[in-house]
Amino acid sequence: MKAKNTLILLAVLVAIVAYVYFYEIKGGEERKKEKEAASELLPIKKEDVSGLILERPAENIKIKAVKKDDQWEITEPVKTAGDRFAIEGVINSVLNSKIERVVAKDTASLKDFGLKPPEAV
Repeated sequence: MKAKNTLILLAVLVAIVAYVYFYEIKGGEERKKEKEAASELLPIKKEDVSGLILERPAENIKIKAVKKDDQWEITEPVKTAGDRFAIEGVINSVLNSKIERVVAKDTASLKDFGLKPPEAV
């Protein structure tokens, strides 16, 4: 009788360990990856970015930078060499941004938050 109880307890233990491993550990990693992918603001790789435009239409300000052969060049408002670290810092800030929460899904409610018309674009 003791051997039968021991085998039953061993089978229950194996089932619990299998559940923890397959659902919590392996499944947890997959759920974490899915959650991170869903929270990305822009699903773009840094290497794919070839230009950057910073614009404030209300003040008629526009800065345009273009990447040519791993070098950044500012083309607007004047044509000059761009600071690689500053430009890539802006790009990294945007690409590393995550969606933490959604305040409103309806874009008609932007006026309620003081976002229409936008202060900055």
